[in-house]
Amino acid sequence: MRKPLLALAACVAVLTAAPAVAAQTPVAAELTDECGLVRVTYPAGVTGSFTVTRDGEDVTAVPSPLPEGGNFAIVAQAGQAISLAGSVSGSHTHATPAGCDEPKVSVVSFEDRCQDHSAVTFRNSGTVPATGYQIVGRGVSTQIPALPPGDSTHVAQHAFTINWTSPHGAVGTLANHGYVTPDGCGPSTLQHAFADRCGRIEWTVTNNARGAQRVILAKGTEAIRSDWVPVGGPHTYSIPVTEGDTIRANYAHASVPPLGEHTYAAPASCAAGGLPITGSKTQSLAWLGVALVIAGIGVFAFARRRTMG
Repeated sequence: MRKPLLALAACVAVLTAAPAVAAQTPVAAELTDECGLVRVTYPAGVTGSFTVTRDGEDVTAVPSPLPEGGNFAIVAQAGQAISLAGSVSGSHTHATPAGCDEPKVSVVSFEDRCQDHSAVTFRNSGTVPATGYQIVGRGVSTQIPALPPGDSTHVAQHAFTINWTSPHGAVGTLANHGYVTPDGCGPSTLQHAFADRCGRIEWTVTNNARGAQRVILAKGTEAIRSDWVPVGGPHTYSIPVTEGDTIRANYAHASVPPLGEHTYAAPASCAAGGLPITGSKTQSLAWLGVALVIAGIGVFAFARRRTMG
């Protein structure tokens, strides 16, 4: 009886096994050069996701290819390799077309901050400002001011895409970024204190979160300054004030009460127009004044005697 039972079990296993699914053969895309871009075109009928890299680093992912085929562009500089992997394949090293003056802009880094924001640092390796860059997130496109030569940082909200529009109107993707909230974000991780100084209030804060946190210092309803407080500290921010002004520190996020407020009272040591001079320094300056007066009288008398002589 044992052999028939084993045979029956084998038959059941064969009947219940899931049918094998053949892996889709990647479809070859066409990659061509444009000014500052590599154009990617793939045919209809592609199913399954694919990714795009530039010199081996992820640029974007296409989770749902268009059934009728697709056409998009990736920002590239001369010598950079654009590659596709997944349901669509292809690789191409960009060559600058004749007569094209391509910008030399790349993304150096992304820094996730608290309060749903990220900072992106650009590097313009050219010698002139670069224009035509936009940050696109949640259906809103924000134009980036001209990027000067060297490094510059811009802050954007949520996940976003960075696009470039060429002088000919073609749009290509420079980079994508998915936001991840740093650990420890929230007003409770900001340790802070106010201190009165002559003509100003100093606000000192230490940020114990893993990302920068934005705080707005306000006088009444007027925002005096807005700062991303870096991780660590202490960091000190100065606000000019007059007697009786109240400064409020607001955590820049909806429905969060103020971190605290402080009403300015000038320290007793302050004098109108600046810091007072007291104690031994006052006495020294007084004697210096007397000496200067005596010296002046002596010079005057000497000059008069020479004139009379």
